[in-house]
Amino acid sequence: MTALKDEGHFEDCAECGICSNEVFEVRHPHISTLKIISMFDADSYMCPLCKHKHCNHLQEGSDRLRMLMGSSTLFRIWKVSSYAPFMHVDFDCIVGGKINDVHASFLYQCNKVTNPMDIVIACGVNNIMTDDCAADIIFQFKQFISSIKQHSKAQKNRFPSKVVLATIPFAPKYTDPMLATRNMKEKVRKVNAWIKEFNDKESGQHLNLHLYGVRGNPNMDPIVHKYNEWREESQLKKLHLRKFVKDRISVELIDIFRNLRKMRLDEILRPYRKIIQASKFKLSRISNAE
Repeated sequence: MTALKDEGHFEDCAECGICSNEVFEVRHPHISTLKIISMFDADSYMCPLCKHKHCNHLQEGSDRLRMLMGSSTLFRIWKVSSYAPFMHVDFDCIVGGKINDVHASFLYQCNKVTNPMDIVIACGVNNIMTDDCAADIIFQFKQFISSIKQHSKAQKNRFPSKVVLATIPFAPKYTDPMLATRNMKEKVRKVNAWIKEFNDKESGQHLNLHLYGVRGNPNMDPIVHKYNEWREESQLKKLHLRKFVKDRISVELIDIFRNLRKMRLDEILRPYRKIIQASKFKLSRISNAE
């Protein structure tokens, strides 16, 4: 887990009611709209993040969920001025969370959810500076994705859940050229190459966080940082993108959810389009015969 009481990493935080259990007391900042919604029995509720009234989409038979899960990488993106989703989006963000922490949060909260989901996952940054190699990080992503797919199978969703993985940004904290040792750029490149391959096969949708805070494409080109796009003051501590950068990312995020919705509608309508095409063909033959 990200932060146990013994480790003191977030010792001033309240105990996390989602991630703690009888054995472990976990302390970390954890924002979860699913947790908030579960407190409402009514058919609708006032969302504290977007300040709009929504139908309670956790009730049985409700619509597909749209959710961003991750660490602090996109924490509070719902507060930027450009964030204007066409439909409600749920958030589950753990500050300091690693991939397995976010995965555990999904298991804890979604085991009773029957809805299929469109999930964007933006985490992995906090795995980069650990002893996890690229293969370890990729394996953890695969386990997480497998749990989401298994959830869809268990619920017998007609249109299964879709996953989009955000690439890992090239934060100066672990990829700055000044870092003679412990420079993690090759690890990030390997993980991002696998993420691109996965997204291409899964949906064709990409959240390319590796293109923010840098010039060019650091997956292939030399790394040149735009230091003014990173929040921290010290060059070698820069890890989080600034609010005006998240403004641009939020537009890309909403486009992904919109495109996933369009893909699902196309799936639903495809059989009917075939019927219409066949009917048009028959009518044209009858017309020609006459």
